[in-house]
Amino acid sequence: MIKYRTYKYLIKPTPVQKKIIINTLECCTLVYNKFINENGFEKYKLMKSKDVFYKYKAEDPNLYIADPSAIMNLLFILQDNRINRQEAKPKKGLIKSYTTSNLNGRQGIYIIDDNRIYLPKIGGIEAVIHRKIPENANIQKATITIDNVKSYYVCISVALEIKEGNRNIDINNSIGLDYSSKHLYVDSNGVVCNNKHYYKQQEDRISKLKSQLQRCERGSNNYNKLKYKIEKIYKRVSNQRYDYLHKLSTELANKYDAIFVEDLDMR
Repeated sequence: MIKYRTYKYLIKPTPVQKKIIINTLECCTLVYNKFINENGFEKYKLMKSKDVFYKYKAEDPNLYIADPSAIMNLLFILQDNRINRQEAKPKKGLIKSYTTSNLNGRQGIYIIDDNRIYLPKIGGIEAVIHRKIPENANIQKATITIDNVKSYYVCISVALEIKEGNRNIDINNSIGLDYSSKHLYVDSNGVVCNNKHYYKQQEDRISKLKSQLQRCERGSNNYNKLKYKIEKIYKRVSNQRYDYLHKLSTELANKYDAIFVEDLDMR
């Protein structure tokens, strides 16, 4: 059985590699907005993404510096959205991520060693590989992302062939989780699991920084510094929440053979 998994790693690009990533993101934003704003789009509706890419490259030589696979993947998505009549608006800022496919030769994606990954156009880049990709995994694509605090990540999608054996499930070793508006959940044994309220722990600090931010001139150095501090706190809260939920779900999955939750429509 073929299963797909994604491995996310923090990467530490050099100044030159950061410039390559930013250039590719700028080109993706340019193509995105150009495609959305294209006049008389009907004549390009049935046009292949490859032909659209060559047309844009002829009009703007700057597209030669970008990862061509990233541009093509973006055009595939835009074409599908048009066919499915999904509306899209132009991007005012820079696109924060792009996806490149694993192709042969210089467009390949592979793990060099325990702390480096090879990515198209970028080359070998330092990475925090905390979880190794299985040797039998077939790398499909990689998504490079920049978050609000200027941290760089790569998500590597792989295809794995997994042999599933017969697993005997003990239905007596099961648990039910019920929704609770006050708590995180209440299980069938009556145990209440509370939220950690990580945001509330930082709420006063965020409010104080936001008050200082309002008194700063937009775009100034002090404004950007305060905005960066606020974004770092938000990221810390998000990481704490993710870590807590991940550990909790892992504990439940290791302890019980089956977990039941109700199919609740909150609307």
